[in-house]
Amino acid sequence: MSDEDEQSAQITLYCREGTSDKVYHLDLAKQGKGWVVNVAYGRRGGTLSKGTKTPKPVPYEKADEVFANLVAEKLSKGYQPGDNAPSSEDPSWDHPKLGRFEHDGVAWTRTVKTPDFKPFRYEGSSTKCELSFETDDETEQPSRAAIAVAERVLANQAALVAKVAKALWDDFAGKGPDSGMYWHGDLDSLADGMEFEETLKPPKKADDVPRLMQLTNISVSKPRRGQDKPLAELSFAAAFEEEHGVGILTDGRTILGIGYSSDVTSFKKSKRKR
Repeated sequence: MSDEDEQSAQITLYCREGTSDKVYHLDLAKQGKGWVVNVAYGRRGGTLSKGTKTPKPVPYEKADEVFANLVAEKLSKGYQPGDNAPSSEDPSWDHPKLGRFEHDGVAWTRTVKTPDFKPFRYEGSSTKCELSFETDDETEQPSRAAIAVAERVLANQAALVAKVAKALWDDFAGKGPDSGMYWHGDLDSLADGMEFEETLKPPKKADDVPRLMQLTNISVSKPRRGQDKPLAELSFAAAFEEEHGVGILTDGRTILGIGYSSDVTSFKKSKRKR
């Protein structure tokens, strides 16, 4: 293959299913004497998690194959290309304490301050993230219960930071409720998910967990099946789960579930709560 046949490429794919509204961006780019495939993904309109599918530059043919396979995989999962960016005229809603929100077609969203989550510094420290409230459309405002959950999360940040780290470490070590995730009681599988990390190492204690994650979104959903009240999901980009991210379910006081971002459910009631 000649150099003229080697061309960079980019594509942005979108997937909207129910309350989930995700974006996945792929970039095939030249780096040094080789090529890389970088990705960015997350909730549309929110802070995207970034990563790479080629930890080191590879020949163009290999990078092009990785790029094509990723596109095919995402299309098979319901993603579609297109310009689905939110309108600059999105409806707005003002809350006296939380501020002004805009509706992106799925939820009311705005950026909020989260200074206590700064220790979660994967991909760089951040003291802000997106807060969103799920609603059917822009004519519906969040319920009082949903707002109360969000206010509780923001007010209890310091306590939640410690609880998130401990809950995940306990899950990695096989203690407490079983999240049902592949890493429960399996630190070797967790380490396998970090095999391409050049600077970060698998955790050995709860205090090691925050450096492997970064808070990107706080979303408050309507009660799901088996729930009698709204709950908040803390969504994290994670070094050990780059593809899906990690979701932590909470009422603002207690950790109620651990799973993939946008797909986390409560621990089974038969298990003791943390």
